[in-house]
Amino acid sequence: MTPAFTLTVFGIPAPQGSKNGRPIYKGRGKDRQFTGRVALQESSKKVGPWREAVHDAARVAAGPDWICLDGPLLAEFCFTFARGRTVKRLHHTVYPDLSKIIRSTEDALTTAHIWKDDARVVAYHNPRKLYVGAADPDALTEPGVVIRIWTLGAAQ
Repeated sequence: MTPAFTLTVFGIPAPQGSKNGRPIYKGRGKDRQFTGRVALQESSKKVGPWREAVHDAARVAAGPDWICLDGPLLAEFCFTFARGRTVKRLHHTVYPDLSKIIRSTEDALTTAHIWKDDARVVAYHNPRKLYVGAADPDALTEPGVVIRIWTLGAAQ
């Protein structure tokens, strides 16, 4: 089955999920009071540039006549990371978490209007993290991701 959308993005995949909170105050000096609200921001400073790279590449790949995917979808994400000079292990078993880099990438595809919402993804096909030069045919020559999306039928 041919994917409805295929994309390769180069860059350093960054996770989304953990957030840091900063209390919001009103007033100054001794009149300063906590408002009861907290401003949240992503704990990873790399997530913004990663999401932007995915968003921009997706918009270019989709083209001006792209029709946003809706209905049940199957998604595949194959992330490639640089291997440190001293790393001997075969599998990428360290930070970032696969689920969190999928989350940031899915959100970028949503803002790029590749699909109506990442909630439309009902299944994943072989999501994985690899090192540059791995034997996997989707391993890239530099850090990035290969994305494939299949439609699974008409919208419900």
